[in-house]
Amino acid sequence: MEPSSLNLTTDQGPIYTDKANGTAIGISPNSIKAGESSDVTVTLAAENETYIRNRNITLYSSVGSDKFLSSTFATNDSGIAATSISATVAGNRIISAKVADPSGDIWLESSILSVIPNSIVSFDIALANKRASSLAGEEFVVKVTAKDSFGNTASNSTDKINISSTDPQASLSITNHQLNVNDNGSLNLKAALKTTGDQKIKVSLGDISSERIITVLASGFSANTSSFSSDKNKLIVDKDKAILSIKARDQYGNPIGEKEVFIAFDGEYGKVSPFASGKTDMNGSISYDFNPKKIGKTALFAINVTDS
Repeated sequence: MEPSSLNLTTDQGPIYTDKANGTAIGISPNSIKAGESSDVTVTLAAENETYIRNRNITLYSSVGSDKFLSSTFATNDSGIAATSISATVAGNRIISAKVADPSGDIWLESSILSVIPNSIVSFDIALANKRASSLAGEEFVVKVTAKDSFGNTASNSTDKINISSTDPQASLSITNHQLNVNDNGSLNLKAALKTTGDQKIKVSLGDISSERIITVLASGFSANTSSFSSDKNKLIVDKDKAILSIKARDQYGNPIGEKEVFIAFDGEYGKVSPFASGKTDMNGSISYDFNPKKIGKTALFAINVTDS
């Protein structure tokens, strides 16, 4: 950042640098919110306690993104030059003034100017290991960080936030939390989503909300939630056929697509078409035709080949 300059000259003698005798940088107020400004006043006095007019001064901030209102100043008859500084980055900083003096440059430093985060306007929602997907029921860590409009972490916030998900089966370790100074504007929670598809984790504060999408994938095949059925239990040889339907599901009832399933039975009693094995569609379903060839009872089994 280009420093702000005070273009001043004087013939009033050496500057007296003892702050108690009038040479100083004043800041008011000394604590502001990000995006606000503070007045900066430079006062110069000579050894004979007269004030110095027209002396060249350059101002600096220890935070490079800070901005002074103007770059050119002139002290008045009271030896005072005034401007203001605006800041968007939270944290402490020192204002320095380089004063050109015939005996050599003189440096002045202000007291600390503290910039605190402004109000929360959004939330950063980060997933552990930068993941974009999760298996149904898999637990992962979510880090929520409150941000102001300048990107500062709202470390001073004591607001109450709400955490929710579009997944009706979601398990969240925290759903409501009152931020405090120990949080420093962020918190970690554990989440497990159980419904397949693109699900959202949402963090809100009144009308302010932020969302993060995570794709939930079906977990392993479950015999408890999957099904194998036939539209008929009795068939006439060489006349009837039965439609065998398989629905592959994980433990949360989510359909499992691309799951290879094999029909096992005594081939003497009939034929399965088009083939005895195949893959489920994206709805987790697959159907076969069974044509009987022999009178009697036969048992058919759907075997999950992919997970076996």
